[in-house]
Amino acid sequence: AVVSTQSGHYGRGNHIFHAKCFKPSAAQVIDDQIYCSNCKHLVPKKYNPFKHMIDCEIENNDPCIQKISDVLEQCNDYPHKDLNTLITPHMQNNFSTIFQNIDGNKTNFDAFSLELDRVAKKFQIIGLAETNICTEEGNVYQ
Repeated sequence: AVVSTQSGHYGRGNHIFHAKCFKPSAAQVIDDQIYCSNCKHLVPKKYNPFKHMIDCEIENNDPCIQKISDVLEQCNDYPHKDLNTLITPHMQNNFSTIFQNIDGNKTNFDAFSLELDRVAKKFQIIGLAETNICTEEGNVYQ
């Protein structure tokens, strides 16, 4: 799905072409790779702000940063059915927690609550972080 980095003169100026279908494309760089507009949706979206702190050519990277980056790179999205299949056995006899930076309690709490209802087993502790509050709302979230 990666486009060729070969640029060709097409009409006015240089364009990047998708290697598979050889069509001009609105290319986008994702994780240091170039993807055409037809393929960029196929790239899994991962949040890893530590990835660019790791230098692959240096062996002495900070081991904590390396571990965090590795964990985030291995994260996967799961449909609810698969997630329930994966976590239910672990939640049977273990303490279960979930933490979410809800980023807007007023607008996102209902969606978060619905997502929790889709999980087969209930979490024993639910932690929420809310940073988008006004001074007058401060007492609500204590």
